[in-house]
Amino acid sequence: MRINQLTRRIALLIMLMVSVTIFSVRMRADTGTCGMEIVTLPFTDTMGNFFFCQIAAAYFSGLTNGTTATTYSPGASVPREQMAAFVTRTLDQSLKRGHPRAALGEWWTNRSFWRIGTPVGANPRFLACDGLTVWASNTEGNTVSRVDIRTGELICTLSGIPSPEQIVIVSGVVYVTSLQSPGKIYVTYINTTANQPISVFADNLGNNPVGITFDGESLWTANDGTGPGTGSISRFSLLTFNAITFTTGFNQAIGILFDGSNLWVTDRGDNSLKRVDTTTGAVLQTIALSGTVGSVGHPVFDGTNLWIPCRDRVVVVRGVGGSAGTVLAQLTGNGLNGGFEAAFDGERICVTNASAGTVSLWKATDLSPIASVALLDIYHPFNPRGVCSDGVTFWVGTRDPGRGPGFVSRL
Repeated sequence: MRINQLTRRIALLIMLMVSVTIFSVRMRADTGTCGMEIVTLPFTDTMGNFFFCQIAAAYFSGLTNGTTATTYSPGASVPREQMAAFVTRTLDQSLKRGHPRAALGEWWTNRSFWRIGTPVGANPRFLACDGLTVWASNTEGNTVSRVDIRTGELICTLSGIPSPEQIVIVSGVVYVTSLQSPGKIYVTYINTTANQPISVFADNLGNNPVGITFDGESLWTANDGTGPGTGSISRFSLLTFNAITFTTGFNQAIGILFDGSNLWVTDRGDNSLKRVDTTTGAVLQTIALSGTVGSVGHPVFDGTNLWIPCRDRVVVVRGVGGSAGTVLAQLTGNGLNGGFEAAFDGERICVTNASAGTVSLWKATDLSPIASVALLDIYHPFNPRGVCSDGVTFWVGTRDPGRGPGFVSRL
C-alpha cells in the first residue's frame, strides 16, 4: 500500500512539474537592458535582438502590439498597410504627447460650451493670436479688441476703423484690413494697451479687402470688389511700401493665405480655390469647389493640407509638394452648417458654423471627425464667426443676432 501511495504521489508531482513548465513557457516574456534598466516585454521572440530597446519603445508608446499577444515577429516583412499604420500611429502619438495640452493635462475635448466670454464689439468676425493675446476685428462695431488669453480680460479697444476684417500679425505688428474702396490696411502693435484710434497703414489697395496674409516680404489682401467680376488681390511690400493690385483671374476674392511656398486665394464669385504666383500675381491653378456660388469661406493651412469651409462641407486640398492643388476629401456632417472660418491648433482643425451655434472639430492627420460642439449659454445666443488658436486651444468669436456686443471665448 505504501508503495502504491508513494507512486501516486510521485506521479502527481511529475504532472504538477510538467504543468508548471508548460505554463511558464506560455507566460515567458523576453527581458533585456535598456538605458541600464531591466525591461520586460510580453514577446517570446525578441530576446537578444539588436533592436530590442527600439521594439520596447514602440510597444510602450502604443505604436505596436506585436503580431500576436506573445510574438513580435522581428524578422518578418512589413506589408504596406502595416507600415501605414506604424507611420500614422507615430505621427498621432507625437502630436498628442508633444502638444501643449498634454503638458497641461487637457486630454479632453469640450463637448458643450457654457462659459461666458469676454464682451467685445459687435460681430467679432475674425480673430488672431500673438501668443499672449487674442485680437478680434469687430466688423459691425468698427473696432478692434485685444483680449488676454490668460485671464480672458479685455485689455483695450481700438476705434476708428470702418468694417475691420481679417488680421495678420507680423513680428509684433498687427495689420487689419478694412472694407473700404479703395481698400485700406490699419496698423497697431501687440503691446498696445490704451483705448485709442487705430492708424491707417496703407490706403491704395483693391476695393473692399477682406482676407490678409504675409509671405515674408509683402502683405497680400484678397479684395471682394464691388460685385461679381470686380474682385482682385493686392500686394503691399513692407520694403518699398508700394502696392500693386492684380485683377486678372479673380471674381470676388475673400480668403487668402501663404503656406510657405504657395499663395492661395478663395474666390466666392466662382466658388474656387486659386494658386497664385507671388512674383507676378498670376493665377497658376484654379480648383473648383463644390457647393453653391458664394459658399466658400476662409481657409487654414495645417502644414501639409488646406482646409476650406464651404457652408455644408469642408474641402481638404494638398498644399505642398508635387501634388499641390489635389483635392483630397470633401468632408460633410459633423455639425457643419454655414462653415465660415477654419483654424489649426497643431493637432486639430476647428471650423465655425455661422448658421448654427456650433463649431466642428477634426483630427488633422487622418481627417476623422472629433466632435460638433454646441456653443450654449443661458444669457447669450451664440452665433460663431471668427476662430484662432493660441497653440493650446481655440478661441471663438460669437455674434449676437440682435446686434448687441459680441464675445470672444475660449473653447
